[in-house]
Amino acid sequence: MKSYRYSNTQGEREYLLFVPKGYGSKPLPLIVMLHGCKQDAVDFSLGTGMNVLAEQEECLVAYPIQPRRASHAKCWNWYQPQHQHRGLGEPSILAGITQEIMTNFKVDVTRIYVAGLSAGGAMAAVMIHTYPDLYAAAGIHSGLPYGSASGLLSALGAMKMGISAPFGLSAIATLASEERPLIVFHGDLDGTVHPLNGWELLKGFDRGDATVSEEIADQADGRRSTLSIMESADGIDAEHWSVHGAPHAWAGGNKNGSYTDANGPNASAEMMRFFLAHSLQSTGA
Repeated sequence: MKSYRYSNTQGEREYLLFVPKGYGSKPLPLIVMLHGCKQDAVDFSLGTGMNVLAEQEECLVAYPIQPRRASHAKCWNWYQPQHQHRGLGEPSILAGITQEIMTNFKVDVTRIYVAGLSAGGAMAAVMIHTYPDLYAAAGIHSGLPYGSASGLLSALGAMKMGISAPFGLSAIATLASEERPLIVFHGDLDGTVHPLNGWELLKGFDRGDATVSEEIADQADGRRSTLSIMESADGIDAEHWSVHGAPHAWAGGNKNGSYTDANGPNASAEMMRFFLAHSLQSTGA
């Protein structure tokens, strides 16, 4: 991976970019990966193993880096109003990084995706809502819904209780111009971000007649999951993976990375599958 730096009127961030060996004349999909608190880009890339999959599937992968000067724990500031709107704060910077890669590399502009863990997952929810014209789908692992907090105290409340928009912020969540496909992973024993947040992320997809659930068994010594396949009223699909017995960690991750659960289903592989089945031209495969 090579390091780059992006800046605009809202600030600057460094990011790492993985380019597969197959990169050439053909435009490739791009996945923007947002690390969690206390992580960095190298740690997150190792823990998720996304680069291995991107080499196989020929995808570019970007890892924006949140510095300590922006957050002492290196968290994305998803809960602050100045970072919840298009054209402002961190959403502007992250979209700018995405657009810079689109300018400097051959990117399939219909197949750009955003994913993240914990605070990174919450910021991925911000990005898919504020830039639905840029990202074709999002993957959110152990994250929170867009508009579920307006400051640190309400963020801590949402993390603990799993209540969407506890301080009357539901109007924020309606600002997106259109929905995009979502794949959500959450451990049902997550003690950091309440598992109810995973379901809150998919409120627009929970039509009973369009939801199909099935039990997924992992390897013999692994964890069992419940996969719920959903569809919105507009025909946009989503998946919710409830990983049974799992903590606040990336399912199926590399144990050499932080906040990973090697026993879980392979969240990275499932996200890759889901992403590549969706484009801005279509809500299906």
